[in-house]
Amino acid sequence: MTAQQEDRSVDTLTFERGIQALKAQQNLGLGILGGVAAAVAGAVLWAAITVATETQIGWMAVGVGFLVGFVVRVLGKGVDKRFGVIGAVLALLGCLLGNLLSGCAFVAQQHKVPLLDVLFSLDLGAAVGLMAIGFQPIDLLFYGLAIVGGYRFSFRRVTRSELDQLAQEVPPYEQPRPSTPSSSLTLAGLLLAGLLLAGLGARHFWQQSRGDFFGAMTHNDRGGDLFWGGEPGAAVEEFQEAIRLYPGLALAHANLGWAYRQLGQEAKAAEAFQKAIGLDPGLGYAHSGLGWSFLFLEEPERAIEAFQEAVRLDPNFADAQNGLGWSYYLLDELDQAIEAFQEALRLDPNLGDAFYGMGLVYLQKSELDRAVEALEQAVELDSQLARRELGIAYGQRGEFEQAADQFRILIELEPDRGAGYAFLARVYYQLDQLDSMEREIGKVLELQSEDALSSYVLGIMYWELHQYPEAEDQLLAAIELWPDTAYLYRDLAYIYSAQKKFDLAMGMCEQALELDEDYADAYVARGDIYIHQENLDQAFEELSLALELDAEDEGAHSSLSYVHFLQGHVDDALQEAQQAVGIQPYGAGGYMNLAFAHHARGELDQAVEAAQQAVKLAPKQDTVHYILGLCYMDQGETEKAIAEFEEFLALYWDRAYVRDYKAKAEEYLAQLR
Repeated sequence: MTAQQEDRSVDTLTFERGIQALKAQQNLGLGILGGVAAAVAGAVLWAAITVATETQIGWMAVGVGFLVGFVVRVLGKGVDKRFGVIGAVLALLGCLLGNLLSGCAFVAQQHKVPLLDVLFSLDLGAAVGLMAIGFQPIDLLFYGLAIVGGYRFSFRRVTRSELDQLAQEVPPYEQPRPSTPSSSLTLAGLLLAGLLLAGLGARHFWQQSRGDFFGAMTHNDRGGDLFWGGEPGAAVEEFQEAIRLYPGLALAHANLGWAYRQLGQEAKAAEAFQKAIGLDPGLGYAHSGLGWSFLFLEEPERAIEAFQEAVRLDPNFADAQNGLGWSYYLLDELDQAIEAFQEALRLDPNLGDAFYGMGLVYLQKSELDRAVEALEQAVELDSQLARRELGIAYGQRGEFEQAADQFRILIELEPDRGAGYAFLARVYYQLDQLDSMEREIGKVLELQSEDALSSYVLGIMYWELHQYPEAEDQLLAAIELWPDTAYLYRDLAYIYSAQKKFDLAMGMCEQALELDEDYADAYVARGDIYIHQENLDQAFEELSLALELDAEDEGAHSSLSYVHFLQGHVDDALQEAQQAVGIQPYGAGGYMNLAFAHHARGELDQAVEAAQQAVKLAPKQDTVHYILGLCYMDQGETEKAIAEFEEFLALYWDRAYVRDYKAKAEEYLAQLR
């Protein structure tokens, strides 16, 4: 053997002795325990940073991989390949755990529940689901880097000098002994198994004492599917089971509230929403649901509070803005209602219910063109019940054929409610289709519909037919169902006045004012009753009071115009009639009084135009035909004048001043024929 060969043999022997010393220092069990601890610590740190920044930071996986590898290397002191494999596996598990903990933390934060409630209710399905939600393709790259880092960093790094030093600790010519598993590996296995068993026991105990969060979420999701599938009763059962499994799940309480709402159980819904809000005050759609329940429980003030809180939590919540609009509408705060509806439609231009509400507001404000525009939009967006108000608006504009179309569709939608038939009967009356009118009235009576609206509309129909006892019965039936509705008492006052029961009529006006002391139309009704009693001075006072309460009351201006006309104050009559028409361009009374004033001033062209518009808007009102007949007669249009006077006499019903028109009409006809 040469000297060079001898040196090479010594180097090999030294290397083998060093490796033997390194392997003797390996501690697989401690490496595994350290790696597990590092993986868990890295996962927790990753989850904390992710939740704090509200951002899923994929490159954190690389950090977890290197951390695991470093701890395995330091504690395991391994040089065997198995240490690299363990490092790689634990790095991957740490990454997965980090993603899982991040998902659990987000879920806990979202539902305002303790993180441990979420963790201890995890099962395999829930874990996979959470991982899938947060997964992105780029994560594969980061996981790969973490595995590489975990593998490479798990091996002990030694220098040649360290290896030589370790070799000296091995006796010369001693044969390398294979390394044997350390007792620490067994201890590590036992410790990990103990931790696993302890975790399972803690999970069972936690679920028994705190509830099963993910089990509850499963039932909550089933309830949601049933709710949107049109089965609210079955949905209620699922939401209740979710609450039984985990009473702290605010989402299930809120969803239970919405299911109760769909069943029409508003009191139970309100209770469920309040429970949800108690658990999670930031749950906006629970506040919105509570607002809707309060609205249907006829508590609009409380509804406004709930909707405002929902809007505060989410200014872009269109449903809450819509609810605010309806609440303001019920409180007669019409300008605020319009603002809320407009905001709702800005947020969601396809919200048909907001168009419907806006149409109702404009209808109440007597802005018929805007009302029709909004209601047509509502119908187009499938708010089918808006057809009723759209039909009413068409009728008030004198567009009776369009009104009839809407009421026919309404009847198809609600064949068991009498209101649609009653509305259609009124339209047929205006169209002079009396057989059709009688048929629809018969359907209302056949249905024996016991809702206030049907009774009210049928009562108005009888009033227009001058069948006052029947009208009185229907209005009284409506009042029994809606005892706090002021306009029912007002209209019953007119029916009593038509029967010359003036004391009863005044009593009904008092009832209306007891319900609403600022109800201007009650004073208008009193003024009209005094006109029927030929007490024009008192009528003037009542109508003036009405205008003090509401300067834009079209009916007050119209009736005051008639008072001025009867008193011989033609210019004042003209001015009031012009104001009435300016406020309500579709008010037949305003045009009729405008025609009387123009006729008295000798302005026949203006008088004819106004009278024709009045006839178009109210073809079954007797006096509009009388004034149009006068105008035609003065223009020398004999045939037209005869036709209008005959129509007036056919529609005439007895009352003060108008009975004088009857005598004159009969006299004019005798002269013209």
